[in-house]
Amino acid sequence: MEQNGLYPSIVVKQQLEFYATLVPMTKAEFIVHFEEVHPGKKDCNCCPDERYGCGWYNAQYPLWTETKAIATVNAVYDIIELYYPPEPTSSPTSAPTNTVSCKTV
Repeated sequence: MEQNGLYPSIVVKQQLEFYATLVPMTKAEFIVHFEEVHPGKKDCNCCPDERYGCGWYNAQYPLWTETKAIATVNAVYDIIELYYPPEPTSSPTSAPTNTVSCKTV
């Protein structure tokens, strides 16, 4: 990608970071989130596919724990780290010549 001048989008990175903040950390928070995303669909038979949508939420809410929440947040950050490696830090080889001392006499 870099050879062709294509780099990961900072906007996508920021969106992923935002998504990590949406992960409910408790079962109670999960149920509130479920109601916000799929109002009135909790425990209904109208969402038969557990792979996505309200079917996924119905399958997950009874199993949701803090451990699962932490794993979910970590998975988001694993994706971020994979596609957005940390910026290299530079360490100067010599001290800058224009430093100001904060030492008091």
